[in-house]
Amino acid sequence: MIENLIADKISKDSFYSLVKEETEGLEENTKELLNNLAEDIVKVNKEKEDYLEQNKKMIYKILLLLGEMSEYRDDVTGAHINRVSKVARILGDAIIDDQEELIMLENAAKLHDLGKIAIPDSILLKPGKLTKEEFAQMQEHCQAGYNIISKIEHPLFEMASSIALTHHEKWDGTGYPLGLEGNDIPYESRIVAICDVFDALKSERPYKKAFTFEQAFNIITQEKGKQFDPQLVDIFIENKENIINIYKGEEEGIA
Repeated sequence: MIENLIADKISKDSFYSLVKEETEGLEENTKELLNNLAEDIVKVNKEKEDYLEQNKKMIYKILLLLGEMSEYRDDVTGAHINRVSKVARILGDAIIDDQEELIMLENAAKLHDLGKIAIPDSILLKPGKLTKEEFAQMQEHCQAGYNIISKIEHPLFEMASSIALTHHEKWDGTGYPLGLEGNDIPYESRIVAICDVFDALKSERPYKKAFTFEQAFNIITQEKGKQFDPQLVDIFIENKENIINIYKGEEEGIA
């Protein structure tokens, strides 16, 4: 009787021990399996993110190429978008603390006139003053650019589409296409607006000769609080030397 009880006790102890060991082993295997699964999921997601990021970079390059193709139609050097983006970075550097956002501004600025691919040469290259109807059609490049860029979900393209749509808005509310006023205009568009106009003044066109630096800076100053954000105009003038160096560097082939 006693021997049977001892045997029963040993059997039960052994059983519980075995169960415990097997359970612990199963838990460890399960944990390892789950950890491996989690790592695989993270890896797959990372690969997917990398793939999507590469696709978006490729899309950006394609859009940039389209913008450059459009620009070559009315700019003999094809460098307008590069000058605008470089000067935009100078202004952005004064008000943006985050370096990634600053780089994003510089890249987004390059797509500001993408919508011009929708404007016919007869209007884009017209040597004389545009008629009311032609000017209305020219204004459509803002919406056209926005429609193209905004289809891509990414912070860079969100900023770029904002710039494309609103870089012709004016501080006093008389711009187009939305008639936005003051700080209602996105800061990135207020920056690009100054850079875009300055470069247009400094560039020769079928209907005008290039302005001197002094003339161009004076016009920007005169539009302070009218067409342009007063604070940004001050920053622009404070960086006059750096801006001139961008243009001179380009002329010397070092920009």
